[in-house]
Amino acid sequence: MNKKLIYCCIILRFFIFMGFSQSYITLGENQQPVYPFSITDDTLPSYFANLISLFSSKQTVALGEATHGSKEFYEAKKKLIKFMFTRCGFRKLLVEAPFGNCLYANDYIQGRASNLDSALKAINTWIFYTPEFRDLLAWMRQYNQDKVPADQVSFYGFDMQSASACISFIQEHLSPLARDATLEFSQIVLPFPTSLSLPSLNKVFRENKELYNKLLTSAQLLEDWSTRHKAELIKHHPPHTVQLLQLSAQAIHMFLLYPDQPYQYRDSCMARLFLQIQQMDAQPDKDIIWAHNAHISLYDSLVNYETYRNTMGNYIFKYLKKLYYPIGFIFNSGSFLALEPRKRKKEIVYPYLKSFFLKPNPPGSLSYVLNKPGITPFFLDIENTKNELLRRYHKVYTTGATYTNRKSNNVLYITPALAFRGLIFISEVSSARQIDNYLYPLKD
Repeated sequence: MNKKLIYCCIILRFFIFMGFSQSYITLGENQQPVYPFSITDDTLPSYFANLISLFSSKQTVALGEATHGSKEFYEAKKKLIKFMFTRCGFRKLLVEAPFGNCLYANDYIQGRASNLDSALKAINTWIFYTPEFRDLLAWMRQYNQDKVPADQVSFYGFDMQSASACISFIQEHLSPLARDATLEFSQIVLPFPTSLSLPSLNKVFRENKELYNKLLTSAQLLEDWSTRHKAELIKHHPPHTVQLLQLSAQAIHMFLLYPDQPYQYRDSCMARLFLQIQQMDAQPDKDIIWAHNAHISLYDSLVNYETYRNTMGNYIFKYLKKLYYPIGFIFNSGSFLALEPRKRKKEIVYPYLKSFFLKPNPPGSLSYVLNKPGITPFFLDIENTKNELLRRYHKVYTTGATYTNRKSNNVLYITPALAFRGLIFISEVSSARQIDNYLYPLKD
């Protein structure tokens, strides 16, 4: 192939790329710019090249999801995360999973542990037990291999729905040289059972108030312990390890304080853990959040749901202001995985995952309007548009980790311009799959 032909091919590819990097759809009475992208190829994404300056100007970009169990959301997030790590200077990925459970996965990404499957199992959250997330963690480890520590990426959980992994982390990383701290820690955690998750905590709270009060007292003592022995811990541990020990103690106390974990309490704890993880380093990194739309969203004063008045996103926004950029993920139809509740004796249990389907939204809905031009998936920047349609409230599909297959459990009203700063729209989604049945079996 001669040089002239090669040059023409390069120019042609450039114009093809530029042609697809931004398109326009009719949204309300205006033409709205959107950024189409692909989720079917494995190449490093360049679809968002025109958005480098937007994302680079933010401290934290939050990637939401209308369901926890749709494959296309995983694929889209994987591309966005790779793009933000490689092109926009982001360094931390923080996910809606228990803090302690994610620490082994961070060791894997940074080369201190070698088993990817063990890292995924340690996270112990079905939302992240998928082939797509497995590929992302493997990519992050590979990305770090030729980087100096300051340029490496890291991975943390900011949830507090488990205590066992935090206790195990402290036990494993507490240096025996810190004799007073080690001895007192051993005494404080004596009442704790080997495994303590949210369902088992609820059971203890209902059936054995004496044990619950002992656990709560121990959790309070443990948080005090991390402060009281700080000088001794600093003397015998790297600064980063001391920070993780203290955060583990805080997460245990948060977990024990309210066994039913009301929505706003959990979100306030997740925001607190996130902000402390963000500030662990002298120079805070740029961070990516992976969580449900309802957690990352801002307060929607037009819809005015009392439950969502104090979301995690709201707390973060109060601290970061315009440096926080939440992106809602919505869809028009399709299937998703969720835990189906079952009543066993006097309690509700979640024995398996099941695939559910939602039909296309009716004419007039936001998803219907976004779907009409036939361009999917795409990113839409709300922050820098004045489109009035995005300033009205709309009904959209949403569901969490559990699903009862009732209409009231799958819809929510949102005002896009109030709840989010950006949108990802995917017309049709399909159920994600688990790597195997290690966490939950799949019911047909």
